[in-house]
Amino acid sequence: MTFPDASDMIAANKLQNETLLYPMDALVLAAADAADATLVSFDSELREYGAERPADLI
Repeated sequence: MTFPDASDMIAANKLQNETLLYPMDALVLAAADAADATLVSFDSELREYGAERPADLI
């Protein structure tokens, strides 16, 4: 488990400004990137910016 810190907030803010993602989506993507984790989601917008489809990992 990981908790977002200030650098994640800054990265999320930058990502949100660049992509117009919802702020929470940007935070989730930034936190996953900072943790060097694969984000798995059914959300097509998250997948457009780096998340993976669950079916692709099975």
